[in-house]
Amino acid sequence: APAPAPAPAPASAPAAERAGAGISPPVAALIAEILLAGAKPGPRGAPCRPPAGEGSHLREAAAAVLLAQLLRRHRRCSYHGLLRAHFPSGVDLAAPPDATAPAASGLHGGSGGGGGGGGVDCEAWEEGHEENREEVRAAPRRAAGECGGEWRAKGQYGRLLQLGVRPEKVGLWLRAVCRRVVPHALLGGKHNWRSLSRNLASLVEAPSGRDPAHLLLRGMRTSECAWMQPLPAAAPRGGTAGAAAERRRQADLASLLRWLAHRLLLPLARRVFVASRNTASGGARFYWPRGVWIRLQRLALRRVKRTMLEGLSRDRAATLLGEPGRAIGASRLRLLPKPGASFRPIFDLARPAISKHSLTARRAGGRVARLLLAPVNAQLRHPFVELSRAARLSPGLLGTSLLSLDAVHERWRAFAAERRLRAPGCALHFGSTDLVACYDTIDQREALAAVDAALRSRGEGPSRLHQLFIFRPAGPRLAARPFSVAADGGGGGGGVGDGGGGGAYGGALAGRLRGALLVDRQSGGAISAEQVGAALRQLVSSSVALVDGRAYVQRSGIPQGAVAGALVCCLHYGALDLSLLATYLSRLPSTPRLQPQPAPAAAPAAA
Repeated sequence: APAPAPAPAPASAPAAERAGAGISPPVAALIAEILLAGAKPGPRGAPCRPPAGEGSHLREAAAAVLLAQLLRRHRRCSYHGLLRAHFPSGVDLAAPPDATAPAASGLHGGSGGGGGGGGVDCEAWEEGHEENREEVRAAPRRAAGECGGEWRAKGQYGRLLQLGVRPEKVGLWLRAVCRRVVPHALLGGKHNWRSLSRNLASLVEAPSGRDPAHLLLRGMRTSECAWMQPLPAAAPRGGTAGAAAERRRQADLASLLRWLAHRLLLPLARRVFVASRNTASGGARFYWPRGVWIRLQRLALRRVKRTMLEGLSRDRAATLLGEPGRAIGASRLRLLPKPGASFRPIFDLARPAISKHSLTARRAGGRVARLLLAPVNAQLRHPFVELSRAARLSPGLLGTSLLSLDAVHERWRAFAAERRLRAPGCALHFGSTDLVACYDTIDQREALAAVDAALRSRGEGPSRLHQLFIFRPAGPRLAARPFSVAADGGGGGGGVGDGGGGGAYGGALAGRLRGALLVDRQSGGAISAEQVGAALRQLVSSSVALVDGRAYVQRSGIPQGAVAGALVCCLHYGALDLSLLATYLSRLPSTPRLQPQPAPAAAPAAA
């Protein structure tokens, strides 16, 4: 005879009520993900326990009907129809036709902030386009003529650049998605829906890394959400129970909005659009359709590879980065649009460069390893301080436009005061201009010569770097920010406040930062001019950039994005100004006005 079936285990009361309410497993998973997201984990990896308080299973059962309706609407919704309704002129809103291409996670920089130039092999995707095959075949023939001349694809790049979408239109499209998918009673009444419509624009314009719940929760009322647990009656001792229940309701609504942003709105926006900063509109945030953005990156990347970069093999890049005296790591390349149908290549040196390598070891199981390299700007801290000191000691750098705005005004005030002291009636005019491709067209040998001359002019012997901590009042407490200041002396060196080396600069810094506290930790090491020069030579002449998982070295210009890059350009153009001015003065005709006047004869002394 067959063995009797085992008796089912007795279910708990909340589980029985969930089963009686007819909650399906997908809806139960949503409830556990949304409403129990803030629950504390159990001991030793046990499942999450619901928050303390009676009636949590009733709250889940009340939200189950609305969440099941949300899932049904999501399966039936035609997102392509909403796209065509809100963007009728968009023809490249879909993803690239090549299904084998990567998901382009590196092009939009995380959750929609700061688009970059890595993550997608644009040339591999380009092979599937019929309209660009002739252009690909003709590329080697015109590479030599295009390398230093006019960019032939500039018109096409400008037309694609005009297809950018403002964040307001993307916010309206996301609002239509919420109206179509999210049940009306899940978020509340008319007031909450009006607040959500306003907050969606803030969500689209906000940089990456921010919690979307804080943006979407502005102006929302928990009293309009009927599915939540009702507030208890007025309790003694100042209504402590009512305040705790209201905080729990706000936490539930924040969890729901966070899930809505992370699982529906932001993934949908990333699937269709790519967010980036448009320098043509003052650095405003724009959204480009993904197909348009990939073509923009393809055109710009082809131009950069032909004019600035030289490809390196994997072994050559590993050898170059693994040299014994190597102090500079790799960087990531980002291509930002500029006015005039052009782009700006930014070597992202402030963030660590991430490189993916497939592990062939048997114990690795065929996984992909992520190699995290140190940021280049962190490695250039000592050369940056030395170059800053050399730039402060060079009074002829006023003509360069690569200084900061404060430094330009400070030098202009000193220049004007000196001229008015010598000639009180002279008229001074301040003019400015824009240098086209000032980073990309610099001769690397001339830049290194200008840097070596500036470092030699500061004197022999090592300098000592002092770590200066600036405590600025930020609300109820002081926020510390470290700052490095160079001081002379091969032995101990002077501090920031005692007039030794960095005393003058420390005093000027304290004058600008009113209400701040400056503390010299007297920490840091000595660095010689040879070490600074070696690090800067690696930055200028052998800077390695990672593009689509491949390594390149820059052969023309200097990396734009390094903290020391602007100072190198400043010293280079300062030396160029002096050389051109000397050539101009030597060609002028000798006139009595230009010749130095003899000093007046001294009056005879009185008897």
